[in-house]
Amino acid sequence: MVDALRAAAAGAPTSLGLSLDGASLGTVVTASDGCRTRVFTEYAGGRARCIVVGAVEFTVAVTNTAAMLGYAVTVVDPRPVFLTDQRFPAAQERVVGWPPRVLADTAIGPDTVVIVLTHDDRFDAEVLDLALRRGAGYVGAMGSRSTHERRMAVLRALGTPDTERLRSPIGLDIGAETPAEMALSIMAEVVAVRRGAPGGALVDGNGPVHRREVPVL
Repeated sequence: MVDALRAAAAGAPTSLGLSLDGASLGTVVTASDGCRTRVFTEYAGGRARCIVVGAVEFTVAVTNTAAMLGYAVTVVDPRPVFLTDQRFPAAQERVVGWPPRVLADTAIGPDTVVIVLTHDDRFDAEVLDLALRRGAGYVGAMGSRSTHERRMAVLRALGTPDTERLRSPIGLDIGAETPAEMALSIMAEVVAVRRGAPGGALVDGNGPVHRREVPVL
């Protein structure tokens, strides 16, 4: 690992295989663009990915909950003082960099969840535009209804497709107030969207509780 980090600092992308008792766990990849060094893991087994933008207090709870649900979690923030191993021990990847540039260099697809927890007009709309254009399976953003309308105006100006898929204000209405409750609300909505479920109370529905067999993440 030390050799890989030294090579990355010199500008050369390198990779290091991970294994346990002979079984492959994935690959640690390091790369540098001269401004930042990225250390991340390519996981074996095709785990779904959750990208959280903004190293705010809510992010700690969201990251912990997403990791518990089996996601490989990435946290992105341009401020290194907030994006530390100590604050986000459950994150597999912590990337210090300008969020639109980071996401532009990141693989995003139907199994990707993108959650924007910042309130930064400098890049929020651009991040959402990237996530929607590249077909992320879930795209959500924290903010009030007025914040949502402001972002939507920017997305319309950008010509962003599929804006109806944007979940904002984010989360299911469970009366959440604390960071842990907000994380539960957000990740419950993620599961509902990915499973094609309405997200209402089971007591108000009809038919079988389990619609179909679903793959484990």
